[in-house]
Amino acid sequence: MSTFVVSGRTIDLQAVAHPHIVTRRTNAWLQGGYVTVQLLAATEALRVHTGGRSFPGRPASNLEGAWYAIGDVIETSSQHVQSRALPGAFTQVATVTLPPGAIINIGFCSPLFVGFGGGAQAEHVGGPSVQFKPLPNVWHSRAGRA
Repeated sequence: MSTFVVSGRTIDLQAVAHPHIVTRRTNAWLQGGYVTVQLLAATEALRVHTGGRSFPGRPASNLEGAWYAIGDVIETSSQHVQSRALPGAFTQVATVTLPPGAIINIGFCSPLFVGFGGGAQAEHVGGPSVQFKPLPNVWHSRAGRA
């Protein structure tokens, strides 16, 4: 496990530093900071999207995209929209397996759209293809206790 420091915070991944690859969206990163890494082991992530449908104030997004939530994601759906600075609510959820050899940019979300950002994110920028597994949408907008 390696620790990467981005925007003064840390992300732990089984990865090695990789030469910098330009991001698709510079303003998606907190303080403009991100690093490029190559994964040494399969890494699980989360993808939320709208199943290709658009809603008022929310453009369409699909299962197969390049941006993922990484790290612990223990929050309500509305908190996820805020921490990942999404352009609005989502209707679909999938687990993502980033395979060994995948090249990703990692860092923290900037406060885009309606959110305040701060959540850890990854952007797939090269290497082997990512695997998506749709999940039933059981994510709710209110917190609970176990």
